Amino acid sequence: MLEANSGPIMRARVFWVLSMLILCAWSSQPIALEDEVVESSAPTNQQQNWNQAHRPIWQSGWSPQVWQPQPTGMLWEVDFSPDGRMIAAVDISTNLLTVWNSTDGRVIFHAPHANSLVDVIWLDNSHVLAADSGSRWYSFEIVDDGGVWPMNSTTSRTGLWPADLTGNYDGSLWGLDITHDRSRLVFCGVINDPNIGGEVVVANTQFFIDGSPPDNAHVYTNDWGTDCAISNNGTFVASLNRVQGPSSGTYHDTVTGWEVQVNSLSQSWTRNVAGGEAMAWAIDFSPQGQTYTVAYNRPNEGVITDFFHDSGAINWYTPVPQNVSAIRWSPDSTALAVGLFDPGRLLMIDSAGGILSDYGWHGVVWNNKPYPSDVTAIAIDDQGQRYATSGKDGAIEIHTIDSSLQLKIDRRISPDYVREIHLHPDDLFVAFAESNGVVTVRDYNTGAITRQCFHPDFDQPIGEYPFAKSVVMRQQFVIAGYSDGTIVACDEDGKEVWIWRIDQHHPSMEAFGRIDIHPMHNLLAMSWTQNYSNTGVAGKVSILDLDQMAEVTGWEYATEYWTMEFSNDGAWLGSTAQDGSVHLWMTEDQDPTLWADHGVQYSHSNYTGVLTWHQDIHALMTVGWDGQAIVWDAFNSQQMLSFQFTDQGFGAGFTSGSFLVVASGDASNSASGQLEFYDGLNMTQLATWTVEGIPRGFAIDHTGGLIVANHTGSWWLIIPDTDGDGVIDDNDAFPQNPLQWADTDGDGFGDNNAPGAGGDGCPTVWGTSSIDRGGCPDTDGDQWSDADADWPVCVLNGGYGDAWPDDPNQWCDADGDGFGDEHYFEFDFSTGLRINEHGDAFPDDSTQWRDQDADGVGDNYSYSLDTNGLRTEQRGDAFPTNPLQHQDTDGDGWGDMYSWVEDMNGLRIEEGDAFFLDPLAWSDLDGDGCPTDSDTGLTIDNHPEDATRCDEALDFDLPAQLNLDVIGSESSWTISVDWKSTIESTDSVSIYGISWNSAEGMDHLMLNIEPPGAIAWWTENDPDRDPLNDMFERSRGDNDDRLTLRLISTSTDGQTLEFWVNSTYEPEVEPEPEPEPEPTCVVGDTRPAGDGCNDCVCDEMGWSCTEMACPSSTGDASSSEGLSMVAWSVIIIGLLAVVVLGLLFMRRSGGGVETTNAQITTTGVHAPCTTCGGPAHEAVNNGNRWTWCPSCRQWLTYLGKE
Repeated sequence: MLEANSGPIMRARVFWVLSMLILCAWSSQPIALEDEVVESSAPTNQQQNWNQAHRPIWQSGWSPQVWQPQPTGMLWEVDFSPDGRMIAAVDISTNLLTVWNSTDGRVIFHAPHANSLVDVIWLDNSHVLAADSGSRWYSFEIVDDGGVWPMNSTTSRTGLWPADLTGNYDGSLWGLDITHDRSRLVFCGVINDPNIGGEVVVANTQFFIDGSPPDNAHVYTNDWGTDCAISNNGTFVASLNRVQGPSSGTYHDTVTGWEVQVNSLSQSWTRNVAGGEAMAWAIDFSPQGQTYTVAYNRPNEGVITDFFHDSGAINWYTPVPQNVSAIRWSPDSTALAVGLFDPGRLLMIDSAGGILSDYGWHGVVWNNKPYPSDVTAIAIDDQGQRYATSGKDGAIEIHTIDSSLQLKIDRRISPDYVREIHLHPDDLFVAFAESNGVVTVRDYNTGAITRQCFHPDFDQPIGEYPFAKSVVMRQQFVIAGYSDGTIVACDEDGKEVWIWRIDQHHPSMEAFGRIDIHPMHNLLAMSWTQNYSNTGVAGKVSILDLDQMAEVTGWEYATEYWTMEFSNDGAWLGSTAQDGSVHLWMTEDQDPTLWADHGVQYSHSNYTGVLTWHQDIHALMTVGWDGQAIVWDAFNSQQMLSFQFTDQGFGAGFTSGSFLVVASGDASNSASGQLEFYDGLNMTQLATWTVEGIPRGFAIDHTGGLIVANHTGSWWLIIPDTDGDGVIDDNDAFPQNPLQWADTDGDGFGDNNAPGAGGDGCPTVWGTSSIDRGGCPDTDGDQWSDADADWPVCVLNGGYGDAWPDDPNQWCDADGDGFGDEHYFEFDFSTGLRINEHGDAFPDDSTQWRDQDADGVGDNYSYSLDTNGLRTEQRGDAFPTNPLQHQDTDGDGWGDMYSWVEDMNGLRIEEGDAFFLDPLAWSDLDGDGCPTDSDTGLTIDNHPEDATRCDEALDFDLPAQLNLDVIGSESSWTISVDWKSTIESTDSVSIYGISWNSAEGMDHLMLNIEPPGAIAWWTENDPDRDPLNDMFERSRGDNDDRLTLRLISTSTDGQTLEFWVNSTYEPEVEPEPEPEPEPTCVVGDTRPAGDGCNDCVCDEMGWSCTEMACPSSTGDASSSEGLSMVAWSVIIIGLLAVVVLGLLFMRRSGGGVETTNAQITTTGVHAPCTTCGGPAHEAVNNGNRWTWCPSCRQWLTYLGKE
């Protein structure tokens, strides 16, 4: 047993589409094809966001407040949501998917597409699926929030149905159906491949909603399918097959049953629909599942046949004289709805195939003449109470069914044609005179239909379906005038109150004109035309007394008068004619028989169909198809002004002040129109507002808004809105601010407190704050509002309220350190530092708030120490008064930010620490990378001003002109030292000494002059470059006759140079007697030679003595006594010379001691002493360079001159 479904079915195509498909191959048996042609891939399903791209926008100071667009082409398929609240349809001509509220007619969703849409089906109560004529499907989430225009955005999915949802083939969709529980659906259509005719695809509905696994199954067929249906339990599919007949243009279509298996469809049977020449268009399962019903067309008739599922036998057979487009079973199987062509009617058949009745007025208006249209699809709600049909006229008609299976019109939405609109004089209602026998009244603030008034003959099978041509409202009544001359009054429920048929009272009537009701009396003005050739009268204007339901007066004219318009106080009636003339009647008297015809006042040069009165004065404006607008003073019968506008006029009105509006458009193509705004004082155009289509309906509401309806039923409420915020300027407290419109507390801040709107944070409390929120109390006047229970203080980003409500200079504390974020200070130009700082220089750092040197580093300095004694995690400024420094990693007092400039000598003038990781190093004057000291093992710079040398030895020497002298006395040694200067690298000069006895030697005393154990007798630890002269004494032992001094000069880099001095102490001895001087030599003088035997004679060469031998004088005591005076003189003179010479060599006098000085300088490494093996030193003695052994106290090797 199969369960039938009630979902929508794909219907007939237009003839040109069909003709392109006639050449498709056919077969008597549709055989399943192999799936080898294209490799299978994953089903296509892409989620995306949908946004309305065609919404109306603010134009020229006017904003759309209500927008209700309608389709303008042929509706091809229709479907109810499961709960019946919404109804959806697709427009194959303009590629639109539209969703309405099925009760109040509001447009909920309106989505244009790139391709023609041919089918639509509801997946659940909030998701609808539409399919285009090719391979693509689209699903949308639909939400009815009661809005006054369609959704601006929603979530959407899209994918491809052919090739088992993979899209590996291109296709053309022809059928779409869904199970009654909406769990499974089926696609069928043509596959664009020469080896494949068509395809049937079945999938889970949830796949199209959220991308869940589709559990899909499919089969390729030899023939393409025109429609398909799925059983209610989703286990069986029936598809129609288009099969070419024996001759061109003939078909004998078949139907195939498919069992739905896991991932495939298995053919169960294939049967002929009928004999030859049978084109099947629609198929549906009966709800009981025992039968399936097929609708097909033959050359001269349409046929609906019900077949038994198991055997294929005919259950019943119902031919009809019209072609059939669609069929749909009611959920309870009591009735079958059938869609018919030409005229478009809904045919009701009972469960046995008996024809019950037909309904509907699908039709179009062309050149003011109505023509019937076709029904394209049928939908029945899940409750079986409402039947909807869509038509090629772009309309949807919804009927309700009663227990006797009779239908009654309930709603007609999406009109094909609108002729005019009329605004209720007191309430927020606007009436639309629409096509095909209906007038619709809507609340123009919500867009909802409040009632519809139908032609009395609606649903009757008449040749022409009259359209509403004119409408007026008065109190609770709507009065509609239809194109066939029928005038109907409806009450607030849409029920008929009275009817007046002009043609019954005036059989010669040819065309209906307009109506209007007197604002003060129950008098209705009517106009129409009649056959001029028979009567000589073309136009008629008549007054109908609604209390008596009788015509009480009227006028006849040779031209056709159309418009009927009473002035607001009822004093005047105006009309415009086919030839452009404007006619007035005086109508202020309560008795219409006393109304006076004032005749033609003025004329346009062409047809004129618009006349409107000023709200307060007896001035009227007419706009014609000649592009001219004329404002006329009715009381004084004179023109007030005129101006030209664009295209032809379809509406006009007086707005506030002197402003005028003309609704115009191009009547030749009806593609576009506009509202044109003019200044009546200088006749200049102020602005335009573009309208899609011709603005057939135009009215000005009670607040200055404009209601505009185009000729296809789309309509807008636009309001004077200078700032484009959607609020009429007169009601806008901020007409120049698009984000604000109301101010409840009157503090100048708008009530709209949406993000970015700058609204009032306290809309009911007056306030002056403007920064954190507008319009709230602000005690200190700093523009930051006082905190309250709903507005926490601005601390640690926990709120925005003023944390210092009494301090106008502070309000926030972002880091919570107790210092306000607003930082300000004075500047000390003498130091370059900030003084008198207030607030927080670092509002996002709770550990910092001051910055004296403005270097961007806070003055609160802290750090940690690592294992190397270096500072880590330094925070704040280690040098708060130096803007160039802020860190000191090695803690040496020199900042880590090192920089320099060179002076004229090429040395650096430095800032910061050149060695920021070494606490003993910071300077590098010559830039060689070597410090003068180091704690980390860096190479020490012995030449801090020489970039070419680093740890090389310093230039070093002994002090210049060094003298070290010693004078011995009986008890002491007096030592003097002097020099002229020391070299810069000298660190210290020390003197060590040994007083010793030459007989004992000095070897055992050498440690006394060997540092570091020895103690210096004299030291200069801070020599400078100035001269030095110093003297000191040391005691001399009684037996010491020798003094050895060792002067050691040490450089700052550890070099040493030595100077040795050895002194001898010798006691003073008596000098030898001086010899007598030699006699003076005078030439010729003689003297004895002194030997006792020879004489000396003085000649020119001096004394010459004889040399004869003298007798010996041994043992003779008188021999010594016999020396001559000359000899003694010579001896005495020699001794004196020796004494004088000795004194010349003494540097100082006293003590009678002779001293010997030697300069000993260590200048290199020499061979050891050959006598004792001791170290040898280089020494200078009297200008000669020697090596000297201090142990042996002897000179070793001569080295040359100094």
